Amino acid sequence: MKKIEDIINTLAEAGIHVFLDDKKLKTKSAKNSLTPPLIELIKNNKDRIIEQLQSELNEEKLESAGLPVIKHGLVDSKAVASFSQQRLWFIDQVENGSAHYNMPFVLKINGALNLNLAEAVFIEIISRHAPLRTNFVDETTGLLQYVNKQFDFSINQVDLSTLNPNDQHNEIIKLIKADASQPFDLSNGLLIRSSYLSKGLNHGVLLLNMHHIAIDGWSIQLFFKEFNELYETFLAGKTSSLNPLSIEYSDYSQWQRDYLNEESLALQIKYWVNQLKSLPMLHSLPIDFERPQFQTYNGELIEFGLDKSTTEGLLQVAYDNQATFFMVVHAAFTILLSRYSNASDIVVGTPVANRPKKELEPIIGLFVNTLVLRTDCSNNPTFKEFLHQVKSVNLDAQANQDVPLEYLVDELKPDRSTSHNALFQIMLTMNNADNVDLKIPGAEVSVEFNREIKSKFDLTLYISEHENSWFGFEYNTAIFSAKTIERLADGLKLLLSSIIKNTNKTIAELPIINDADKYYLLHELNDTEMAYSTDECIHQLFEQQVLKTPNNIALSYINESITYSKLNIKANQLAHYLIEQGVVCDDVVGLCVDRSLEMMIGMLAILKAGG
Repeated sequence: MKKIEDIINTLAEAGIHVFLDDKKLKTKSAKNSLTPPLIELIKNNKDRIIEQLQSELNEEKLESAGLPVIKHGLVDSKAVASFSQQRLWFIDQVENGSAHYNMPFVLKINGALNLNLAEAVFIEIISRHAPLRTNFVDETTGLLQYVNKQFDFSINQVDLSTLNPNDQHNEIIKLIKADASQPFDLSNGLLIRSSYLSKGLNHGVLLLNMHHIAIDGWSIQLFFKEFNELYETFLAGKTSSLNPLSIEYSDYSQWQRDYLNEESLALQIKYWVNQLKSLPMLHSLPIDFERPQFQTYNGELIEFGLDKSTTEGLLQVAYDNQATFFMVVHAAFTILLSRYSNASDIVVGTPVANRPKKELEPIIGLFVNTLVLRTDCSNNPTFKEFLHQVKSVNLDAQANQDVPLEYLVDELKPDRSTSHNALFQIMLTMNNADNVDLKIPGAEVSVEFNREIKSKFDLTLYISEHENSWFGFEYNTAIFSAKTIERLADGLKLLLSSIIKNTNKTIAELPIINDADKYYLLHELNDTEMAYSTDECIHQLFEQQVLKTPNNIALSYINESITYSKLNIKANQLAHYLIEQGVVCDDVVGLCVDRSLEMMIGMLAILKAGG
């Protein structure tokens, strides 16, 4: 099924202009251009075209109606940091400088790269976009950004041409890892660096690294688009033809602070406070390993795709329910999380570009905001009913997207933990904003994606809507195993296929495991008959298991869990107490307690004490 934007573009290419007149669809076209097939195309997609045109009209009205003007200021003066910059600065300070928010790119170049020209292009971009030459100072009035007018930039050149191929490969891997893991100093120096690793004449690897505090996914597109244009322009001996920027990032950050003090934003803040009240502190997905006391970022990515027919089926479900592809996947993902965690209150985050005014679109900087999407899976609705709720949640969040996530965290004051993110720990994002497209005339450029993955959340689902949709589960390896995430991926694929067949099934009826896994769970895992040693007690067998898997989860109950090691320690403590109270071998000890972790601790302790 064609995207509505493609249909409108097809009509435009044929010289047919579609527009709304008093909410009715009208067309303007040259003589004989409105052929029978195009008339049929319009008829078959009339409602969708009207909905798209109305949506565009609403965006235009929002642009012209409401937001205050962003005033241009002095870029070399002190400027307040944006809320997003403030968050990344805080994380950097807590971690005493880290590379977790580095954005490294590895570009293999086969062909002639003029390094002097590339260096001149980088200097032009840095001069044009202040965030790349901005430093931060925490003063009594708050975090301030200082834009450096003068700066030094050069491409670090490393000649590896004299090494044999094997040593050359190993040295390149070593240098890529070293660059990716080297922190930026947010208080001094540029927030961009580059190296060229020469493998020989017209063969090499270009390393480019920037800090996320200066750039986001949208900005990456801008960066490489400007690089391509400037490189070609300079190669032709011409000066920059890029249009001057009407405002700077520092103008935006000041505008953002002023705007958040406006009464016009009070309703949006009120919406979020109401929507996120009594939010679960932590998701309820079972984890494979005990959560570390301090958050770690080591991650892995498991990728999978959907075939063309499944993608088209999901687009049809979206069309039938006046929803988007993203909303359908969000609904399915939420159901999967609910079923795996046995919880109904499901919270995920999703990024938005957060460039509400056109003059912000050509600026490199950190604008991205994150919306908190909270859905209720209780009462076992049909998928169609649930999708309607998900659609409302998404539309309401988008209508109130001007409030920065960092502002909400300050406003809501959730319980904070060093072991996980506040408000949500699971992300869902359309992964179509940070593709790298570097073009060097006379050279082939390929992007290396095998760099170390930094997982900033427990779990992130990336989706990309193409003819054959691409999905990727990025997960934190400190708490999840690859097998668990592979099961989630298989479950999501099965769920999405089932939704296409019947949207009137309840969310509890939709399958999340295939027949082979179902047999494994019901039969193989329950085939537990075993010959046990007759001269060992059950608590002694438990202690043997503690030695084998001390950090595995031994017990889970509602939102609580405990490892074998901790369970054994607590049971030993209670057993010593019982012995001090006079419990001896074969004594009867009564235990009166609700079903809980404590019930199992008590039972083990009684056995350990001899009772």
